[in-house]
Amino acid sequence: EGLFKFSPSIKGSTRWISPKIIEFIPEQGALKPGQTYTCKFSLDKIMKIENRRLHKFVFQFMVAMKEASLDIDNVIITAGNPNFAEVDGTIALNDSLPLETVKKMISYDFPSDSVEVGLMAGQDAQHFRVEVSNLQRASKDKKLKLWLDPGKTGFVTNGKWETVIPATGHFKVLNANLKGGSE
Repeated sequence: EGLFKFSPSIKGSTRWISPKIIEFIPEQGALKPGQTYTCKFSLDKIMKIENRRLHKFVFQFMVAMKEASLDIDNVIITAGNPNFAEVDGTIALNDSLPLETVKKMISYDFPSDSVEVGLMAGQDAQHFRVEVSNLQRASKDKKLKLWLDPGKTGFVTNGKWETVIPATGHFKVLNANLKGGSE
């Protein structure tokens, strides 16, 4: 063996998939997100190579960062319950996590004890819908701060998101997006 040499070192195993394809399988957790590795593949150990410069095939690769993003879509206030607001949004990951793990990543700050946070699975294990409800409105505007705390998941996040929960009896445009316009 000794066909692959990595710097920094990577523990793993090698196997032949077919007579022309060899695979290196790193041990679980051996690759560090954001790390660049150099590999020297000993081509001369598997075939006769006349040119000494071609004995080792050297290449580099970088392991992708594990990223999580939170995007808030709407602040919802209904005529049926005007004293409370709800915020909904999307959490997107570039690697899969179980719903319960993602739920533990959600943190918020809001001046009320009645807040409820719900999380629903999206189309796959990398997308989730988040709802923050029971956001009690008051005579003055309140701020909701929402963020993802990756803990020991190895993910990096896009920071904090903040929105205004408008005071009761007031109308405010909190956000505007152009949808399908030609300008």
